[in-house]
Amino acid sequence: MIRRDFLKVFLLLPFFANAYENKKKSWLVLKSSADIIFPASIFSKSATELGVIEYLKEAIKSKYFPKREKKIILNGAKELEGRYKFLSLDTNQKEKAIKKFSKTPQGRVWLIVYTRYILEGIFCHPIYGGNIDKNGWREFGFVGGKPEPKKRYGLGRV
Repeated sequence: MIRRDFLKVFLLLPFFANAYENKKKSWLVLKSSADIIFPASIFSKSATELGVIEYLKEAIKSKYFPKREKKIILNGAKELEGRYKFLSLDTNQKEKAIKKFSKTPQGRVWLIVYTRYILEGIFCHPIYGGNIDKNGWREFGFVGGKPEPKKRYGLGRV
């Protein structure tokens, strides 16, 4: 590596480290907010216990996942943390922050899109990363379709 290339990499390193931290925070916000949107109850496990975040991480990597919706989900999480310091709040404060955020145009769109993917993660076939041990189906009295898929097909809307 020549000196000039080394300097370019060295100067960009803080940018990439910051981008990585922001992405990591966004996923923590998504995980925490999923359990506010779909909490555990006496009838059901929480969204994260049902594998919603694993599903979403897999789905977002897919070439079929709409880029616009990926941007909405990740930017919404970033905004939720930026405006409300979401990760430092207790459960009641997080619920209030989501309600307040959902009253903004960006927050309303984020909540609609994100809730749809939470539900997809709860009810998808476990082969896609969500619905761990088919608990999402079981808790709502669904036994699953037959025949079951042996391999993954495209993720997201096709």
